[in-house]
Amino acid sequence: MIMEKAQLSFLIASIVIFSAIMVTFFYFRDNLYVIKGESMEPTLFNGDLIVVVDKAADEIIAGEKSGDIVVISKGSDCYVENGAAAVFYDAPQNHNIIHRVVDKRIINGSWFFLTKGDNNVYCDGGIREIYEDNSGDYILYEYNSSNLVYIPHSSILGVMVFRIQFIGLIKDFAIVISVPIICSFFFLFILEALKRKAILIKREVKKKFYRSKFSLILISMLIGLSIAQPFVSSFYFMNNESMEPHLSYNDLLITENKPASQIKMGDICVIRSPEYFYSHGFDPQWWNYFPNSSQLIHRILDKKCINGTWYFMTGGDKSSIYIDGMLRTLEKRENYILIEYNRSNIIYIPEEELLGVVNGSIALIGYLNDISFYINIALIILIAIEIIFLETMYTIRFPKKVID
Repeated sequence: MIMEKAQLSFLIASIVIFSAIMVTFFYFRDNLYVIKGESMEPTLFNGDLIVVVDKAADEIIAGEKSGDIVVISKGSDCYVENGAAAVFYDAPQNHNIIHRVVDKRIINGSWFFLTKGDNNVYCDGGIREIYEDNSGDYILYEYNSSNLVYIPHSSILGVMVFRIQFIGLIKDFAIVISVPIICSFFFLFILEALKRKAILIKREVKKKFYRSKFSLILISMLIGLSIAQPFVSSFYFMNNESMEPHLSYNDLLITENKPASQIKMGDICVIRSPEYFYSHGFDPQWWNYFPNSSQLIHRILDKKCINGTWYFMTGGDKSSIYIDGMLRTLEKRENYILIEYNRSNIIYIPEEELLGVVNGSIALIGYLNDISFYINIALIILIAIEIIFLETMYTIRFPKKVID
């Protein structure tokens, strides 16, 4: 009896704590933002949850290292509306940019702010289009530190006061988490029903079985994740947002090998790495230094056969740099850069750079690989709490003298 009351109290306490957390998040939801991307590393990382507050324009601090980190509304439109070239600022309209204030100035009595990602080379909105021919096949872009985009205070939604690392990923992998939780509760419900019907089972056996079943579930989940992780890591995952809405970040990709001659325009392919583009004149900074250790998953836009070898033009469905490797740097100084887009001089990658053709995907599975370490730690902690709690209750119910 004491054991059943203790378990009921434990369940009620868990529900109350979970509800309190959810209510808190709901109440402060307008002050919570999730970091998307790597532009603020190493200060902020993808999936970090940040809390922001309002701050008067004259109190916002500006500085390369010590400036306030702010949430900027309207995504890239905030910069494009003020003269920036859209091709370099492709954040979706519903995606708020979170960057650091590096400078501020008063213009006609109002404060304006210059922002920059800690991991970015250039200030936000600083690249402008300066020439385009009639066909649109040749365009020149310029970054000039004397002609940068300052945004108004009205575009700043808040100033960051603190962060919670990686917790923002919960929003993205809520389905992945909720399914096993729901299954676990369903399993517990079935076990409870069976327990009430198993009248022929000895009382102590039933108690021990009931006492250990939650721990068994947690241990099974821990072992399952540990076994699955090496296999999951060997698959291909969508590692950015450049193929939305067709493919989303961290989708598991189902691929097949095809002869180069059978790959069609419109097929989505896994490209070995961006290294080929980097080594043929494309500056890594336009892809935010996307690492050579990562694959690119993009669509085939064109193909041609040269001396028996197939070459492919590729691009992302959502990427503003809509043709991979389309930009070349013509001139580069400390505070100035001149960039060229020439449609007649596009980088085509050879067939050996393609690892496979995407035939399908399974949503969100990649998040398990990203957060498996944290899930394992959480499961270990829950197992320890469960064992300590239930063993304590069992000792209270059956003291040593009685057992002996």
